Amino acid sequence: MLIPIVRMATEFARDFFEEAYRLVVQQIGGEQFVISAVMHADEKNIALSEELCRRCFHYYLHVVYVPVVEKGVLWTKRCKEPLLVSTLDKAL
Repeated sequence: MLIPIVRMATEFARDFFEEAYRLVVQQIGGEQFVISAVMHADEKNIALSEELCRRCFHYYLHVVYVPVVEKGVLWTKRCKEPLLVSTLDKAL
């Protein structure tokens, strides 16, 4: 009886974190910026483990990505053309 419950919980966690990963990818602007994404279950839930008399773990998703920002380079005050000062030179 316990095996189907564990399997359901594992499948639920997998589905949940797949959706979480899709949302992260959408938020950061694409999968090409993701370096690593790993679902962990290595922290023991002591209260639940004691209540159920078996080991239970917290699941969490660890995502490492490269943040990419659009930045503009402005002309400095040292520019010889006063009309260009503080205007956009180029976008990076």
